[in-house]
Amino acid sequence: MVNVQNSLEKRRSSRIELDYFKVRLEWSDPRGFPRSQTASCVDISRHGVSFECPFPFELGSAISVTFNYDTDAANQVIGSVCRCSRLNMDNFHVALQIQVDDTL
Repeated sequence: MVNVQNSLEKRRSSRIELDYFKVRLEWSDPRGFPRSQTASCVDISRHGVSFECPFPFELGSAISVTFNYDTDAANQVIGSVCRCSRLNMDNFHVALQIQVDDTL
């Protein structure tokens, strides 16, 4: 007899896949200098965003993610790194938790 467990989604909100949409990341390095880098956004939800980039981030790091950068339709979210893992030899998968005001 095979025991099949139903794996339930444990996230608070559903994700929208963005098919590696290019975004701009901005953060401060450990010495306080501003940094920026383009990255490939994998998905976004009401409470989080994930992207791939060529280097890791420390857990808890604050990162700004700008969608449609260099356009009049630019939108920005700010979050803190809640997960960072090596994806392959060239990239890391990074997940941010976005602080959302649910009272709006």
